[in-house]
Amino acid sequence: MIPAVEALERVGLAPTPVARDATAFSSSCTWTRADGSADVTLVANSAGGLDLVDLMAGAGDERVTLTVGGHPAVRLDRAGGPTCRIVVGIADRQLISPEVRSRTATHPPLCDLALSLAEETVAALRAS
Repeated sequence: MIPAVEALERVGLAPTPVARDATAFSSSCTWTRADGSADVTLVANSAGGLDLVDLMAGAGDERVTLTVGGHPAVRLDRAGGPTCRIVVGIADRQLISPEVRSRTATHPPLCDLALSLAEETVAALRAS
């Protein structure tokens, strides 16, 4: 098995059927938690690197620059919104993008959860 796949499975994610996408710009594959509350997308061959963030962001998303496991990252969220996404540049032309979602009226600290998932994923990939 591919080490990155093993790493994602160790953090409780499984491949999502038909979630693979290949374009001239990049290739990606998404792993999702069984309850649908979170997913991680791996993006390879990204010609834009972290500039891809602009394509992943929604209208009104706040962008916050940070570091995850020593890698450059950007947090995308809307205050009080039901999702938070972290995009981490893990290698030249490769990104991971964990997203956490809530379907309840009161949201837990989604960006804390997304950051934790990003850190867990980076650590699992590093251990692979």
